[in-house]
Amino acid sequence: ERALGKIKNGQESVLAPEGWSHSTSLNAENVFAAALQGDRVAVETLEEIGRLMAYSLQYIALAYDPEAIVLGGSVLLSSPLLFENIQQMLSTLGNSSWVFGKAYTKDLVRLSALGNHAGVLGAAALVAPEPS
Repeated sequence: ERALGKIKNGQESVLAPEGWSHSTSLNAENVFAAALQGDRVAVETLEEIGRLMAYSLQYIALAYDPEAIVLGGSVLLSSPLLFENIQQMLSTLGNSSWVFGKAYTKDLVRLSALGNHAGVLGAAALVAPEPS
C-alpha cells in the first residue's frame, strides 16, 4: 500500500512501467526486487516499514525486557534490506534514547534460524510423542 500510494502520487518507479494501471496491486516480492535494483519508491517504502517495525520492537523491548526478539516469516526472511533497515533504526533509537540504549544490543533482534520452517516444526513438536 505504501509503494502504491507513492506511485499514485506521481513518483516514478520500475514498479509502474508504461501502461501500468492504478488498479494493479503490488506485492512484497515486487517491492523487494525493485529495491535491490535501487528503485527510489521501493527503497523509501522499505525504509518506512523498517522504521515502523523498529519502533514497535523498541516498545516490546522496553515493556518486556526480553533477552532476544526473534523475527521470522517469509516476508522478512526474503528481504535482507528490510532487516538491515530495522537494525539501522534500532541502532539509531538505541543511541538517541538513554532508556532504550540500556536495553539495546546489536543482537537484541535476530532472524529465525529455522527460516520458514518454524511453524511446521513447532506444530510437529506439539504432537510428537515425548521421549521415553
